[in-house]
Amino acid sequence: MILAIESSGKTASVAVLNEEVVVCESAQSTGFFHSQTLMVLVQNMLTVAGIELEQLSLVAVSCGPGSFTGLRIGVSAARGLAAGLGINCAGVSTLRGLAANLQGLPVFACALIDARNDFFYCGLFNMELNQQIGSDEVVSFEALKLKLQALKTGGKPIFLVGDGAKQCYLRLKEQESGLNLRLACEQLRLARAVGVALCARSDLQNSCLNVNFELNYLRQSQAQRLLIEKQQKGRLL
Repeated sequence: MILAIESSGKTASVAVLNEEVVVCESAQSTGFFHSQTLMVLVQNMLTVAGIELEQLSLVAVSCGPGSFTGLRIGVSAARGLAAGLGINCAGVSTLRGLAANLQGLPVFACALIDARNDFFYCGLFNMELNQQIGSDEVVSFEALKLKLQALKTGGKPIFLVGDGAKQCYLRLKEQESGLNLRLACEQLRLARAVGVALCARSDLQNSCLNVNFELNYLRQSQAQRLLIEKQQKGRLL
Protein backbone atom coordinates (compact mmCIF):
# COMPACT_ATOMS: atom_id res chain seq x y z
CA MET A 1 0.00 0.00 0.00
CA ILE A 2 1.16 3.51 -0.83
CA LEU A 3 0.49 6.37 1.55
CA ALA A 4 0.54 9.70 -0.31
CA ILE A 5 0.74 13.24 1.03
CA GLU A 6 -0.06 16.46 -0.85
CA SER A 7 0.52 19.77 0.97
CA SER A 8 1.74 22.15 -1.75
CA GLY A 9 -1.24 24.52 -1.52
CA LYS A 10 -4.10 25.57 0.74
CA THR A 11 -5.55 22.05 0.73
CA ALA A 12 -3.81 19.28 2.65
CA SER A 13 -4.65 15.86 1.26
CA VAL A 14 -3.69 12.30 2.18
CA ALA A 15 -4.63 8.99 0.57
CA VAL A 16 -3.81 5.29 0.47
CA LEU A 17 -3.58 3.39 -2.80
CA ASN A 18 -3.56 -0.41 -2.95
CA GLU A 19 -2.65 -1.52 -6.47
CA GLU A 20 -5.14 0.51 -8.58
CA VAL A 21 -7.71 0.93 -5.81
CA VAL A 22 -8.02 4.12 -3.77
CA VAL A 23 -8.60 2.61 -0.35
CA CYS A 24 -9.16 5.91 1.46
CA GLU A 25 -8.66 9.65 1.07
CA SER A 26 -8.96 12.65 3.39
CA ALA A 27 -8.49 16.38 2.89
CA GLN A 28 -8.96 19.76 4.55
CA SER A 29 -8.94 23.26 3.08
CA THR A 30 -8.90 25.52 6.12
CA GLY A 31 -5.65 27.28 5.18
CA PHE A 32 -1.90 26.76 5.37
CA PHE A 33 -1.92 25.29 8.90
CA HIS A 34 -0.66 21.94 7.66
CA SER A 35 1.73 21.58 10.60
CA GLN A 36 -1.32 21.26 12.87
CA THR A 37 -3.55 19.12 10.69
CA LEU A 38 -1.50 16.91 8.36
CA MET A 39 -0.54 14.12 10.76
CA VAL A 40 -4.03 14.21 12.31
CA LEU A 41 -5.45 13.66 8.82
CA VAL A 42 -3.15 10.67 8.30
CA GLN A 43 -3.89 9.13 11.68
CA ASN A 44 -7.66 9.57 11.46
CA MET A 45 -7.82 8.30 7.88
CA LEU A 46 -5.83 5.14 8.65
CA THR A 47 -7.87 4.50 11.81
CA VAL A 48 -11.22 4.79 10.04
CA ALA A 49 -9.98 2.60 7.16
CA GLY A 50 -8.59 0.01 9.56
CA ILE A 51 -5.09 0.23 8.08
CA GLU A 52 -2.03 -0.42 10.25
CA LEU A 53 1.14 1.56 9.58
CA GLU A 54 3.00 -1.72 9.08
CA GLN A 55 0.83 -2.44 6.03
CA LEU A 56 2.33 0.52 4.17
CA SER A 57 5.13 -0.25 1.70
CA LEU A 58 5.88 3.27 0.41
CA VAL A 59 5.29 6.90 1.35
CA ALA A 60 4.93 9.32 -1.58
CA VAL A 61 4.87 13.09 -1.27
CA SER A 62 4.45 16.14 -3.46
CA CYS A 63 7.87 17.81 -3.61
CA GLY A 64 7.12 21.02 -5.52
CA PRO A 65 6.61 23.47 -6.89
CA GLY A 66 4.12 25.16 -4.57
CA SER A 67 3.95 26.82 -1.17
CA PHE A 68 7.43 26.78 0.34
CA THR A 69 6.09 26.23 3.86
CA GLY A 70 3.48 23.68 2.84
CA LEU A 71 6.00 21.62 0.89
CA ARG A 72 8.51 21.59 3.74
CA ILE A 73 5.85 20.41 6.19
CA GLY A 74 4.62 17.66 3.87
CA VAL A 75 8.07 16.37 2.97
CA SER A 76 9.23 16.41 6.60
CA ALA A 77 6.15 14.43 7.65
CA ALA A 78 6.57 11.93 4.81
CA ARG A 79 10.26 11.38 5.48
CA GLY A 80 9.64 10.99 9.20
CA LEU A 81 6.93 8.38 8.63
CA ALA A 82 9.03 6.47 6.11
CA ALA A 83 12.11 6.48 8.33
CA GLY A 84 10.11 5.23 11.31
CA LEU A 85 8.65 2.39 9.24
CA GLY A 86 11.90 1.55 7.45
CA ILE A 87 10.38 2.05 3.98
CA ASN A 88 11.14 4.33 1.04
CA CYS A 89 9.90 7.89 0.70
CA ALA A 90 9.45 9.00 -2.93
CA GLY A 91 9.03 12.53 -4.28
CA VAL A 92 6.52 13.41 -7.01
CA SER A 93 6.26 16.70 -8.91
CA THR A 94 3.24 18.72 -7.79
CA LEU A 95 2.44 19.48 -11.44
CA ARG A 96 2.63 15.84 -12.44
CA GLY A 97 0.37 14.93 -9.53
CA LEU A 98 -2.14 17.54 -10.69
CA ALA A 99 -2.14 16.18 -14.24
CA ALA A 100 -2.73 12.67 -12.89
CA ASN A 101 -6.33 13.75 -12.19
CA LEU A 102 -6.80 13.20 -15.94
CA GLN A 103 -4.77 10.00 -16.18
CA GLY A 104 -5.67 7.71 -19.08
CA LEU A 105 -7.87 10.21 -20.90
CA PRO A 106 -7.14 10.98 -24.59
CA VAL A 107 -6.26 14.60 -23.82
CA PHE A 108 -3.33 16.87 -23.10
CA ALA A 109 -3.01 18.43 -19.66
CA CYS A 110 -1.53 21.78 -18.72
CA ALA A 111 -0.94 21.94 -14.98
CA LEU A 112 -0.71 25.52 -13.70
CA ILE A 113 0.06 26.85 -10.23
CA ASP A 114 -0.12 30.59 -9.61
CA ALA A 115 3.42 31.83 -8.85
CA ARG A 116 2.18 35.45 -8.52
CA ASN A 117 3.10 38.58 -10.44
CA ASP A 118 1.69 37.07 -13.65
CA PHE A 119 3.98 34.04 -13.51
CA PHE A 120 2.91 30.41 -13.32
CA TYR A 121 4.51 27.07 -12.52
CA CYS A 122 3.73 25.00 -15.60
CA GLY A 123 3.89 21.38 -16.70
CA LEU A 124 2.58 19.91 -19.99
CA PHE A 125 1.50 16.29 -20.33
CA ASN A 126 0.15 13.83 -22.91
CA MET A 127 -2.24 11.95 -20.65
CA GLU A 128 -3.09 9.17 -23.10
CA LEU A 129 0.60 8.19 -23.20
CA ASN A 130 1.23 9.21 -19.57
CA GLN A 131 4.20 11.30 -20.72
CA GLN A 132 5.43 14.73 -19.73
CA ILE A 133 6.34 17.14 -22.52
CA GLY A 134 9.45 19.04 -21.50
CA SER A 135 10.00 19.74 -17.82
CA ASP A 136 8.44 21.72 -14.99
CA GLU A 137 9.17 25.41 -15.33
CA VAL A 138 8.03 28.87 -14.28
CA VAL A 139 6.67 30.98 -17.15
CA SER A 140 5.00 34.33 -17.72
CA PHE A 141 1.45 34.36 -19.08
CA GLU A 142 2.69 35.40 -22.54
CA ALA A 143 5.30 32.64 -22.57
CA LEU A 144 2.59 30.17 -21.53
CA LYS A 145 0.40 31.20 -24.47
CA LEU A 146 3.29 30.66 -26.90
CA LYS A 147 4.06 27.23 -25.38
CA LEU A 148 0.45 26.11 -25.78
CA GLN A 149 0.24 27.42 -29.34
CA ALA A 150 3.41 25.48 -30.22
CA LEU A 151 2.09 22.24 -28.69
CA LYS A 152 1.29 19.58 -31.29
CA THR A 153 -1.88 17.93 -30.00
CA GLY A 154 -3.28 16.32 -33.14
CA GLY A 155 -6.59 18.06 -32.51
CA LYS A 156 -6.95 16.73 -28.98
CA PRO A 157 -8.09 19.23 -26.34
CA ILE A 158 -5.82 20.74 -23.72
CA PHE A 159 -7.32 20.56 -20.23
CA LEU A 160 -6.10 23.14 -17.70
CA VAL A 161 -5.75 22.05 -14.07
CA GLY A 162 -4.37 23.65 -10.92
CA ASP A 163 -5.10 26.85 -9.02
CA GLY A 164 -3.85 28.96 -11.94
CA ALA A 165 -6.03 27.19 -14.50
CA LYS A 166 -9.19 29.29 -14.35
CA GLN A 167 -7.56 32.70 -14.70
CA CYS A 168 -5.34 31.52 -17.57
CA TYR A 169 -8.30 29.87 -19.30
CA LEU A 170 -10.39 33.03 -19.12
CA ARG A 171 -7.56 35.24 -20.35
CA LEU A 172 -6.68 32.92 -23.23
CA LYS A 173 -10.31 32.70 -24.29
CA GLU A 174 -10.65 36.48 -24.09
CA GLN A 175 -7.65 36.90 -26.36
CA GLU A 176 -9.09 34.38 -28.85
CA SER A 177 -5.84 32.43 -28.88
CA GLY A 178 -7.26 29.78 -31.23
CA LEU A 179 -6.38 26.99 -28.79
CA ASN A 180 -8.59 23.97 -28.19
CA LEU A 181 -8.79 24.58 -24.45
CA ARG A 182 -10.93 23.04 -21.74
CA LEU A 183 -11.16 24.08 -18.12
CA ALA A 184 -11.25 20.95 -15.99
CA CYS A 185 -14.10 20.83 -13.47
CA GLU A 186 -13.23 22.28 -10.08
CA GLN A 187 -12.75 18.89 -8.43
CA LEU A 188 -10.20 17.84 -11.05
CA ARG A 189 -8.33 21.14 -10.76
CA LEU A 190 -7.39 20.47 -7.14
CA ALA A 191 -4.07 18.98 -6.10
CA ARG A 192 -4.91 15.62 -4.49
CA ALA A 193 -2.85 12.98 -2.76
CA VAL A 194 -4.46 10.37 -5.01
CA GLY A 195 -2.62 11.91 -7.99
CA VAL A 196 0.66 11.73 -6.08
CA ALA A 197 -0.01 8.07 -5.25
CA LEU A 198 -0.81 7.20 -8.88
CA CYS A 199 2.44 8.78 -10.07
CA ALA A 200 4.45 6.96 -7.40
CA ARG A 201 2.83 3.65 -8.35
CA SER A 202 3.77 4.23 -11.99
CA ASP A 203 7.35 5.05 -10.99
CA LEU A 204 7.50 1.93 -8.81
CA GLN A 205 6.34 -0.25 -11.70
CA ASN A 206 8.93 1.34 -13.99
CA SER A 207 11.72 1.09 -11.40
CA CYS A 208 12.30 4.85 -11.37
CA LEU A 209 11.17 5.92 -7.90
CA ASN A 210 12.58 9.32 -6.99
CA VAL A 211 13.81 8.48 -3.49
CA ASN A 212 16.80 10.85 -3.50
CA PHE A 213 14.67 13.91 -4.17
CA GLU A 214 15.05 17.50 -3.09
CA LEU A 215 12.35 20.14 -2.75
CA ASN A 216 11.81 21.71 -6.15
CA TYR A 217 10.70 25.32 -5.68
CA LEU A 218 11.60 26.28 -9.29
CA ARG A 219 12.14 29.87 -8.15
CA GLN A 220 13.32 31.75 -5.09
CA SER A 221 10.87 33.14 -2.55
CA GLN A 222 9.72 36.75 -2.90
CA ALA A 223 11.81 37.71 0.13
CA GLN A 224 14.92 36.17 -1.45
CA ARG A 225 14.25 37.91 -4.76
CA LEU A 226 13.81 41.28 -3.05
CA LEU A 227 17.02 40.79 -1.10
CA ILE A 228 18.96 40.00 -4.28
CA GLU A 229 17.47 43.07 -5.99
CA LYS A 230 18.56 45.26 -3.08
CA GLN A 231 22.05 43.78 -3.16
CA GLN A 232 22.34 44.34 -6.90
CA LYS A 233 21.15 47.93 -6.57
CA GLY A 234 23.68 48.47 -3.78
CA ARG A 235 26.52 47.33 -6.03
CA LEU A 236 25.45 49.82 -8.70
CA LEU A 237 25.46 52.80 -6.32
